[in-house]
Amino acid sequence: MKIKAHSGAWVSGLDQEEFEQCYKLREVVEPMVIGESVPLLNTVQLDRIAELADLIDATGGARGLRSFLQLDREFHLLSYAGAAYPFLTELVTRLWNTTQPYRRELVRYMPDESFHSTCAEHHLIVDAVRSRDTEAAQSLVRLHIRRTRMTLRNYGEVLWTKDDD
Repeated sequence: MKIKAHSGAWVSGLDQEEFEQCYKLREVVEPMVIGESVPLLNTVQLDRIAELADLIDATGGARGLRSFLQLDREFHLLSYAGAAYPFLTELVTRLWNTTQPYRRELVRYMPDESFHSTCAEHHLIVDAVRSRDTEAAQSLVRLHIRRTRMTLRNYGEVLWTKDDD
């Protein structure tokens, strides 16, 4: 969204520079946050994270776009809920809010094999979190975000528009 004095606010196109910065930051911050979270998640949270992974599978990706996006967000943010770093968890939430339009476009055009890879990664994260394997959870989250970034980057000109100010 762009806000311009005396002109109002409007939704702008997707910006490749913003996308790269946000996703590269997510690749660093989110593994750190899940590393702090994993040892402190309780059984109810662990069960819900596993349930969310199953529910995401059932959305079918683009066929259930709205559900996928909501469940995916809940899955990731809940997996970070044990972290006792309010500044970092607020940063993660801000990054998720900023990158929501990019994820929406990814899911909208996601081929079935990419959807299945995403689901498999979620289940690997569940396994790492349940077994309290902090290092594996960090590596998997980093890989998951990187793969998303690389997939989106490959869409190229289809996604990126520049605003003429």
